[in-house]
Amino acid sequence: MTVTVHAKMDAVSRELARYRFTASNEAELQDAVASVLRLHAVRAGTGMDVRREVIAAMGRYDILLENQPGLHGDRIQIVLELKVKSSPAAVERQTQKYALTPDVSAVMLVTTSQRLASQVVSGTIGGKPFGVIALRTTF
Repeated sequence: MTVTVHAKMDAVSRELARYRFTASNEAELQDAVASVLRLHAVRAGTGMDVRREVIAAMGRYDILLENQPGLHGDRIQIVLELKVKSSPAAVERQTQKYALTPDVSAVMLVTTSQRLASQVVSGTIGGKPFGVIALRTTF
């Protein structure tokens, strides 16, 4: 399953890198990112559902990407935590909590802050894949 999760994470990163985002707050950013990812799901045929503001046992996910298990694949749930600004410690606490949720396959930080993105390291968190995406912005 890990190869598939990493492939999905890479696809999300590549798709978001194609766009410039203009958002003055986190809600606008969530709308924009969700729209791009829904378009990508249709265009690329990834089959990933894109859901916003998902209430879960460990908190509220900004965006949840989810596919349903098929005959040849496992169920994948990737949580996207979007931040316009924050501290690395706050991001780590929040994403660690999500990574400890059994159904979550991976967690990704998506941010407009180049500074925050440079201070948070991709790899693993809570034993699950963790990625960082620094969005291109127009401000």
